[in-house]
Amino acid sequence: MPAASPRTSLKTPLIGFALALTAEALHLVLTGPPSPAGVALHLVALAAVAGVAVWAMAGAAASRRELAETQAQLAELQHAIESQEELIDGAGEAIVVIDDQATIVTFNRAAERIFGYGAAEMIGTSLERLMTEGGRRAHAEYMARTGVTAMVEAAKLRTVHRGVRKRGDVFAFELTMTEWSDAGRRMFTGVLRDVTDRERTADALRDANAHFNQLFEAIGDPLFVYAIGGDGGFVLDSMNSAAEAFTGRSRYAIGGWAPEKLAKDEGRALKRALLECLSSAASTTAEVALLATDGPRTTALTFTPMRNPTGEITRVLVHGRGAQRPAARTKDAA
Repeated sequence: MPAASPRTSLKTPLIGFALALTAEALHLVLTGPPSPAGVALHLVALAAVAGVAVWAMAGAAASRRELAETQAQLAELQHAIESQEELIDGAGEAIVVIDDQATIVTFNRAAERIFGYGAAEMIGTSLERLMTEGGRRAHAEYMARTGVTAMVEAAKLRTVHRGVRKRGDVFAFELTMTEWSDAGRRMFTGVLRDVTDRERTADALRDANAHFNQLFEAIGDPLFVYAIGGDGGFVLDSMNSAAEAFTGRSRYAIGGWAPEKLAKDEGRALKRALLECLSSAASTTAEVALLATDGPRTTALTFTPMRNPTGEITRVLVHGRGAQRPAARTKDAA
């Protein structure tokens, strides 16, 4: 049965009071003028009815105020809930909220786009549905051992995981997890970012570096790589096995050397050639005597600028050809 509204509650004592007055008027008409004692009795009765009516009206007014306050609070709460839902759904990154048993309670639109499932399909199901077979086994083992989702560990740091889309393909995503409490229950909010392109780029870069290193070592001529320092100077970054044999020094022993140390007396010529390559942004050549363990060796050097992915020149490749040791001076020549 529906509860009475405040307006109905307010009308009830007024109607009762009006009925009491009507009854008294009829009583006077039918019985004639009352005795003094009867009058007093009737006045007391009317005062009691009036008091009850006033008390009821005050209570109804208070109830009406309380109800209005409650309705205002409920409206504010509803607005907060709607604002939170709009914020979560409008986020550009996937947001998934789970409880301590990995049951999904929130699955926003970005998560729908990334995984291919609708929120209605995922809410109430386990997060394991989005994991690879290996991930599901590991998560189940953690749950059996600790009684709580493995996201407890993921909440401590940003991690990269493998997920499975609805269509079955596996992809990489970066996960940032935070833990919070809802009425004493542990909850976890995960923000997921698809890093498939980033991982693909990293894999390609690793392959390119591996290929470069393979070629770098396979070339029989001495190769040196000079990096450009923050102060605009040059430092020896790397060299190949042929350069180690040429100089008689390990790449680890002379790594970080300035041009002046490797070229000794002709250090300025080597630095000038490096600067010319850098300023022209094109290959240049020069003959420089490089210092080997058995003495200086004049070498025809080719300087080639090396660019990073943004097109900026960050290193210079120095290729040595025709290395030769200068003839010893005779006594007569001396």
